[in-house]
Amino acid sequence: MGVLNQRAILSTNTTNGTRRQSDHLTEVLETFPLEIRFAGRFELSAPWGLGVPEGVAVVCAIVEGHCVATADTAGEEVLASAGDVLLLSPGAEHRLQDTAGTRVVPPSEWLSSRRPDDPLVLRLGGQATPTLLTGGVFHFDDPQVHPFCWGLPPVVHLARQAVDSSLHLRRLGCLMEDELSADLPGRLSIVKRLAEILFVETARLCLATADDSHEDPIGQLLHPDLGPALALMHRQPEKPWTVAELAERVAMSRSAFAAAFVQVLGQPPVQYLRQRRMELAARLLRNPSLGLKEVALRVGYDSVSAFNSAFKRHSGVAPGQFRSRPKN
Repeated sequence: MGVLNQRAILSTNTTNGTRRQSDHLTEVLETFPLEIRFAGRFELSAPWGLGVPEGVAVVCAIVEGHCVATADTAGEEVLASAGDVLLLSPGAEHRLQDTAGTRVVPPSEWLSSRRPDDPLVLRLGGQATPTLLTGGVFHFDDPQVHPFCWGLPPVVHLARQAVDSSLHLRRLGCLMEDELSADLPGRLSIVKRLAEILFVETARLCLATADDSHEDPIGQLLHPDLGPALALMHRQPEKPWTVAELAERVAMSRSAFAAAFVQVLGQPPVQYLRQRRMELAARLLRNPSLGLKEVALRVGYDSVSAFNSAFKRHSGVAPGQFRSRPKN
C-alpha cells in the first residue's frame, strides 16, 4: 500500500494549459497489476457449480446458455444470459452455477479440469447442453487492501443491451472466439491479454456509473489528502484509529480532515471505519476455522460481547446467527 500512497495523484492534472480528470483506474492497474490464473473458454454442462473464494475474480461473457451468480455477502442471485457479461469481484466469496442450489466445487478442482488437448478450454459438469463462457480468472494476493476488492460491487452484471452499446466488449467477444478457434502461434498469450482487457473494460463501465464522488472508492483511495488515511483504515481496521491520529498521518488539522472526509465520502471517518469493520467481519465469519474472539480482535473489538452488539446493530442478526446461515 505504501507504493500506492506514493503514486497518489491530484484530482486534476494540467497538460498544455488544459485540465483533465486523473485516470484513477490506470493508476490502480499500474500499481496492482492483474495476476491471471486462467483465460479461455468455460464449457459447463449441467449440473455444474463453481466456488469462487474471496481474493479471486472471474470475468466472463456468456456466449451460450445462462448462469446464476451469487455473492455470499449480498445473497442476491443474478441471472445472466447469452450476450451478458459478468464480473465477480475479488472482495467477496461467490458461487457461479447452472441453477441456485447446485453443488459448487473449489477452484483447485475446477481449474484443473482443463481439456488435455487444449489448456484454453475448461470443461466441467454433466452431459446436458453446455453453457459456454469466455473470460478469465484472476488472483489477488491481498484482498483486504486491493482497491478492486472493496471498490467494485460484489457482482457486476452488464446486460446484453449494455454490452452491445460498448464497442470494445462487442469486439472482445469476437476476438476471443476467433483466437480460441484458431491454432496459431501466440494464441495463449493473446487470449490472456484479451481476458485482461475484458476485466478492465467491464470495471470501467461499472465505475463510469459512479458519477458521485461518494461512489468512487478507487478515486477515493487515490485522493491526494485522504488516500493515505483510507489505506491505513483498510490495511489495519483493527487499530483504534481516531480522527486526530488519521489527520496527523496526512498532515492536516483534525477539523480540515474531518470536513474533507465527509465531503468526499459522505460520512464521518468513525462511521466509515465502523462500516468497514462490519463488512470485514461478515467475510471473516464465513471462515469456520475462526472463533468469534478471533474475528472480534481482527476488527478492533477486545470484547466478544461488544463485537456481538456492534455486529447485530449493523446487520440485524448476531454473529452466531449470521455464521449459521447456509451459503446455498
